[in-house]
Amino acid sequence: MAKPVISDIQAPREGVFRLAGVTGGSAGFTAANVPVTIAYNTGLNYSASVTPTYNCWWPVHFHTLFTVADQAWYRINVTLTLSPNDAVLGAGSSPVTSVMDHGAASDWVYGAVDGMFALNANTAYTVTAQITYIQGGTWQYYGGASGHGLMFSTGIFQR
Repeated sequence: MAKPVISDIQAPREGVFRLAGVTGGSAGFTAANVPVTIAYNTGLNYSASVTPTYNCWWPVHFHTLFTVADQAWYRINVTLTLSPNDAVLGAGSSPVTSVMDHGAASDWVYGAVDGMFALNANTAYTVTAQITYIQGGTWQYYGGASGHGLMFSTGIFQR
């Protein structure tokens, strides 16, 4: 089988995006702030939209660094929230990952979440990285550059 050449690659494909942290700082939050929409720059959230022209799958990845100031173990849930709901799984199907940290045990911890969303044709969808549960403590997420904060998709695929 011949290797694909650039002209064989579908481009640009709907739903392709890359959002990388650029602020060089971090943002604080506590349980009182839930849900927390994670930003990569002042006023710009880790959020992307697509309106597919056919029924499809949309893979999305998000990761960044988190830290808690308190000298105790605490947990947060990081979620990719899709609006409107996933076309196959419906409400409550957002992927979640838990991140745990202790102020004395580590400086920053890595949190990543991946989603594979079913989308219907001709419907506008938005995916947003959010913190949807905070057990306790005073947390920060990293909003800086160097690839520590990143949300991306390779684009939609027909289903």
